[in-house]
Amino acid sequence: MTPSVGRGQAQAPACTALPRLLVFDLDDCCWTPEMHELSGMPSVEVEGPLDPHDNGSTLGVVGMKVPSGRRGGWGNYGTDEEEVVELFDGARQVFRELAYVSSIVCVSMRALL
Repeated sequence: MTPSVGRGQAQAPACTALPRLLVFDLDDCCWTPEMHELSGMPSVEVEGPLDPHDNGSTLGVVGMKVPSGRRGGWGNYGTDEEEVVELFDGARQVFRELAYVSSIVCVSMRALL
């Protein structure tokens, strides 16, 4: 059903196709440094407090390290010999909250089944 359009009003084009893939470039939005700045692929987990405002919080993965260690470190978890991709505090908090909400949804869905 097409909505009626009055005189002088433009009708929005119909959305007939949706993209198959959306790409979000999250470099330097959720983590630092940008991936193209690294000498290799980060593959070693870096552990730290999951709550960025509470150093006594549960530990979990807060970044990834490049095993080569050819360039200087960034952030709180790298040394001069390491390349560490570190989640920004705000991103870490959002991802933590999303994981918590997802776990509640999963438990609720299991209860319904």
